[in-house]
Order: sequence, then C-alpha cells, then structure tokens
Amino acid sequence: MAGPDPPALLTVLGGGVLGVEFAYISRIFGSRVRIVEKADRLIPGLDPDVSREAEVERVCQEYGFKERFELELPATALDTLPRGDVVSAVSRVLERVRPTVLYLPFGHDVHSDHQVAFQALYSASKSFRQPWIKRILMGEAVSETEFAPPLGGTVFAPTTSWT
Repeated sequence: MAGPDPPALLTVLGGGVLGVEFAYISRIFGSRVRIVEKADRLIPGLDPDVSREAEVERVCQEYGFKERFELELPATALDTLPRGDVVSAVSRVLERVRPTVLYLPFGHDVHSDHQVAFQALYSASKSFRQPWIKRILMGEAVSETEFAPPLGGTVFAPTTSWT
C-alpha cells in the first residue's frame, strides 16, 4: 500500500484471508478498521472445534478490530438469494458506519458468490446512496480454483496509489 495518506477510518468488506490481511495491514498504517463479513466466521477454515463466537472474538482481538458486523447471509449460497436482499443487508451496515473508503473483492472473481458480493457491494456503495464514500478499492487473491486463463476485460490490474 503506497501513498502518504491512508484513511483514518477504513471499512473492509470481507472477512476471508485477503480481507483480514487488508484490515490488519491498514491498521498497521494507522487506520481504524471495521470489518464486514457475509459468512458466519472470519477466515473460514480455522479450527472447526472452536466456537464461532470465540473464534471471531479471538481474530478481532488479535488483529485489533474495533467493530464487526455480521450480515447473516449464507456465505456459500449468495447466488441463490434475491440480489435486493444482499444489497439491503450491505446498505444497512454502510449507512450505520458511514465509511469513506471501502475495499471490495474483484468483480470478475471465478467464484459466483464473490461476484454476487461485488455486485451487491458496488450497488450499495453508489454515491447517491452513500455520499460519504470517497474511495473504493479492490483486491484479488488468486486461489487454487482459478485454473482458467483470464478472459478479455476480466483481468485484475492493481494500482498502488491511495488517490
């Protein structure tokens, strides 16, 4: 993350490995961090014998997150829900926290749930709905399931500037 002015308050949408890492790194650079996760746990795949609440609390404490919001949506079935339900759930959180900067997942991710999350988050963060949002950033983490070459117009092209 380059640039002299990381945001004072950052909302990260997504509590997977990439989202938690973005949040943690942003905290190191001085941002106060909020994290929003659609699943029932942060960093899915951690020890399933640990209670969900204990795991979430431990991750939030270890990473220094001040707040978290649970959308209570099925993480692996977002594409089965009416899009308006997903947009409404995200909008409620955005209206409550009023972030100025958002991190979104890349919109052309191979996972259909990630695509739905991007589309709903992007729709919910439009300037006429959330005028306090000044910057929207995206990140992509390549996974073992991304075995196909990117199609034209679907390649993630990162930048390094906050502006």
